[in-house]
Amino acid sequence: MDSKMDMRVRIFPDELVEKIISMMPFPSLFKARVLSKAWCSKVAPVVDGNACASSFQGQVISCLSKWLSYCPALLNGDRFIAYDRDLRRWRKMKLLSYLPENFSRLQVKVEGCLLCGYVIPEAGNSECNLYVTNVLTRSWKLLPRRPNMSQGLTKHLFLDHNSYQVILFSESQNPGPNQYTYDAQIYNSRLDTWTCTNLTTDDSVCLSPPSRYLDGTLYLVTTNSSRSQQIVILAFNVKDSTFSRHSLSFYLDAPSASVSLVICGGDVLAVMSRASPPIEEILALRGDSDGFITPKQSILVTKFVSSSGKLAEVARGPPETVDHAVSNHPISDGTQIYFGGRASSPVLTYNVQNEEWGLLPAALGSDEDVCELFGSIWNAFNFQPGLNPFMVV
Repeated sequence: MDSKMDMRVRIFPDELVEKIISMMPFPSLFKARVLSKAWCSKVAPVVDGNACASSFQGQVISCLSKWLSYCPALLNGDRFIAYDRDLRRWRKMKLLSYLPENFSRLQVKVEGCLLCGYVIPEAGNSECNLYVTNVLTRSWKLLPRRPNMSQGLTKHLFLDHNSYQVILFSESQNPGPNQYTYDAQIYNSRLDTWTCTNLTTDDSVCLSPPSRYLDGTLYLVTTNSSRSQQIVILAFNVKDSTFSRHSLSFYLDAPSASVSLVICGGDVLAVMSRASPPIEEILALRGDSDGFITPKQSILVTKFVSSSGKLAEVARGPPETVDHAVSNHPISDGTQIYFGGRASSPVLTYNVQNEEWGLLPAALGSDEDVCELFGSIWNAFNFQPGLNPFMVV
């Protein structure tokens, strides 16, 4: 940092500096912290007590309604790029260079300014530890050892007032023939401890990420391979550590089809999509192609009705075939669903409230630096920096 900049900052009263910086939206606030040691200290985590104990951070929190959320956001290496809906373009965000090199930036879960990922184990060591970091305050910690230290099938991170929880589902030892057991391990930051509960089923299910959280319940979608790809939704009550299982009347119509969950409009939506046709079929239909298309009417959006344990159709689309687009791995910002599979492909969207299909430009565009960094990766999430941005990890 520039010492001359520090001297310029000291010319102004602290109260005025705090007022000016606190009104900055993200990521301007994040950029301001690197200009001066004095400004940087105002964004640092408040360890003793609530973040609101800091008068500056309290002022920032009062302005959070002006902060945007960014969706989709893509992460790789020490930075990520995100789509700015106001500017209608992708923008770069450099955020993670402070983390140790063995902290993986792939397969992370993001909630608010918190990010949870794996620590890359040393050669010959199969145990995978977890870390949590706040990308605004740059604080991070290693989580304590879990009862089951395997990497896990899927993990979820969510905020709860001034604490957070991490839930990790892992395979456990099978109790007997034709029975399968999964561990649900829960970390509570307030208690700094893990608890573990088990789910035993009579048939094999594949817990496929990602999981979705709504009103105290974590939802996972899976398919029952022994029953012709029947769709199964598992609902895990976080408070009571209890499971309920819903075997649905929907079946995937082809082995290449996929099903994913999103939370949109306060509902749990199950999204089913068919994979792109074989390249020979695409070339015959479209001529010059990169081998990826989303055929018209190949996506089915349904709502999970928990009271009946059934799916209700919401929409089918897109209305026309979309060239170069990939429709698996959907995510949502609560209003729209974003369909992607590659950072080099355009992003198909569906606005649930307005019942409108749309298209965003590819994340890579013509930016060579971004193209070199992200390749074809689609590690997407909804980034909401205004959700308790000074959370202590």
